[in-house]
Amino acid sequence: EEGETGEDAGDEGEDGGEDPVARCPRDPNVSDVDWAELEKAKEAHEEKLRRMKREMDEQQRREELKRAQAVQERIRRICPCPMGFSW
Repeated sequence: EEGETGEDAGDEGEDGGEDPVARCPRDPNVSDVDWAELEKAKEAHEEKLRRMKREMDEQQRREELKRAQAVQERIRRICPCPMGFSW
């Protein structure tokens, strides 16, 4: 039975998308102050990564919208609607 619980415990930590640093165990010789500082730095770094990803996603969305608007404008100039409507 002990082997089963050991296997289960090993399976719990194996998330394909989880960051290995996020589940890193605390070394026994690390003080509470140092550990708190490391945790705070880790959270700040993760927030910075999330912010950078949001900014990149927003920039990509704007660039795609700009390209779509340019294509729409070319269509208007090249091929006006035969009924006089705006594309």
